[in-house]
Amino acid sequence: MSQAEEQFPKHQPALTEKLAAVRDVLHKSISPIPPHPEPSPSATAQEAEPTTLLQDVKKLGFEDVDTLVDFLGSAVRGQIDDNDMLLERLIELFSKLPPGTVKGKKLEYGLINQLWNGVEHPPMTTLAEEHKYRAADGSNNNIHSPKMGAAGTAYARSAPPIAYQTPNQPEPSLVFDMLFARGGDFKPHPNKISSVLFYLATIITHDIFQTDGLSGVNKTSSYLDLAPLYGRNQEEQDAVRTKLDGRLKPDSFSSKRVLGFPPGVGVMLIMFNRFHNYVVTQLASINENNRFDRPTGPVPDPSDDAPEVPEKPESDVDQESAEYKAYLTKKAASDSWNAWVKYDNDLFQTARLITCGLYVSIVLRDYVRTILNMNRTASSWALDPRTNEGKSILRGETPEGTGNQVSVEFNLIYRWHCTISPKDDKWTQEMFAKELKHPSDPDKKVEDFTLMEFGHAIRDWEQRIDEDPVKRGFADLKRGKDGSFREEDLAKIFKESVEDVAGSYGANRIPEIMKPIELLGIMSARKWNVSTSG
Repeated sequence: MSQAEEQFPKHQPALTEKLAAVRDVLHKSISPIPPHPEPSPSATAQEAEPTTLLQDVKKLGFEDVDTLVDFLGSAVRGQIDDNDMLLERLIELFSKLPPGTVKGKKLEYGLINQLWNGVEHPPMTTLAEEHKYRAADGSNNNIHSPKMGAAGTAYARSAPPIAYQTPNQPEPSLVFDMLFARGGDFKPHPNKISSVLFYLATIITHDIFQTDGLSGVNKTSSYLDLAPLYGRNQEEQDAVRTKLDGRLKPDSFSSKRVLGFPPGVGVMLIMFNRFHNYVVTQLASINENNRFDRPTGPVPDPSDDAPEVPEKPESDVDQESAEYKAYLTKKAASDSWNAWVKYDNDLFQTARLITCGLYVSIVLRDYVRTILNMNRTASSWALDPRTNEGKSILRGETPEGTGNQVSVEFNLIYRWHCTISPKDDKWTQEMFAKELKHPSDPDKKVEDFTLMEFGHAIRDWEQRIDEDPVKRGFADLKRGKDGSFREEDLAKIFKESVEDVAGSYGANRIPEIMKPIELLGIMSARKWNVSTSG
């Protein structure tokens, strides 16, 4: 025996064994995949005989009974507490059971299902940079269906069109005059609800419903993301941002249509604007975990174009040449610009998320409670879908992050023009008379416009409004040097709005000034083959 064999007698297989192992590997690598998995070396030629429940129990101890009870409890609750070491205890329990256990296999399958269902499949969140913040147009809310609920997509349909619509339907104008028109009889809301509630309803309406007159698609997203303030798409969002330090332009909002509503609506958006800018200053000041480190380079002018990016990588530039110095200057300018852009965007998007969170909380905790007539009760209960309840044996888990697509039925129902107060009715009449002019007959009343004439008048009015939100007029108020309005003027408008009692629901309660808008709604409903509102 050689010295090596004396040293390593158990680690020197014969040459034939080595060649046999190589042969087996080569054979398996070129062979087709077997239809059934090959038995493991420990498997016996004959399957183990099934065992009874009594045989299984005999293998277990008292501590295993506690494990089974805890496992049943976790299945009912829909969650596993890792501190209880339940998974480890179950594995120990399974190892004690005989190979042919039937009940043990069922428990094992139950554990596998619970572990699988405990994690989303497919996952609804990702670390991809494009999904870090909510998109301006509402896309990518569901990463597997990125266009669901995005601006520019069609409405959903909640109810199939199974009812036959007769061809001889009444004229929309007749329907309005007979069933909708208020006349001179205003009936205040029986609970004396303030018009401010319906100003918020106006913001919500134009947050999730903006129908394109030609294609019928929804031009805004289906999500409560404050589109009237932040814009319906990236272009509108860029127009309302300062592009510096994450701020919005002072006392501004994106939507032009809001200027056609009573000033109380715009004041509410201005309050959200100011809250956003306050949040930005707090985020930058606190700078939690250095998330918002302010760049050290020169502060860029947001109106300037981005600096030129070096075309070559640094490794391709001769460091001894004059070109290298110019390269470093260009790269430093580009890096500094990108750092400021990231700083601004991180602050803006985080503050936007927080502001929208406040907005959603107001909707759920105040607005919906008032609609449910709970605002004057002692109860603090609110219908809040933001639940943390998991799935259990008794209930299914509420899905999250799956997306939303508003329906056309919701669009048609969510029209509450009967709640317009006489004060707001008068304001709307004066605004329409001032801004909506007939091209050939300036003295023609808006109520007498044809629907096409009304649509053209609205379009012309919107085109006259400045594209820069901070340059737009609002409620005849004057901006200060910093672009903001006097707080006293805004507070006066809001105080008057709070004290203004809204109208009640019912037939013949809609102001005549809203006739063209109601007629468009009736005609759209008939075109979509849903409820005709008449």
